[in-house]
Amino acid sequence: MLSKEYRSEKFSINIKQNLYITRSQKDADFTVSIHRDSENKVDIVKEYKDPADTHKYSFTNVITAVEERMRRKNIKIDYNKGFNSYVLGLFNDFYDAKNNTQYCYKHTIGKVVNYTYSQQLIEFIINEMQKNSISFVSSLKEGKRNKKR
Repeated sequence: MLSKEYRSEKFSINIKQNLYITRSQKDADFTVSIHRDSENKVDIVKEYKDPADTHKYSFTNVITAVEERMRRKNIKIDYNKGFNSYVLGLFNDFYDAKNNTQYCYKHTIGKVVNYTYSQQLIEFIINEMQKNSISFVSSLKEGKRNKKR
């Protein structure tokens, strides 16, 4: 075995396996059944979505995209420095965006964690700004204070 040659318990090889649902048992390599009371929970994935397509914005790119949209829509917020990493951080904390797969994808490689963001997050930020741009940042700050209590 290669693991003996490499002499490490941490040695691993990634294997990709595609499973397809078919109604015809003769076309299947193996069969499974799904039971709602099973301890091994699964979700049926009907469509593969690549996070590189669905969540293509880095933290910095979200800021750039939001700033551009603000400029085009003439949106001003209640923060002299404009929409920056501090405001995006407040927004993420207030709405728990990093734990919402619609807005954020968590990439974990070993102990390194990176996040990428979707177009839906940018739309959500702009929509929230348009609702109340004059107290946008102060509301985020207030929400953060209330969560700490």
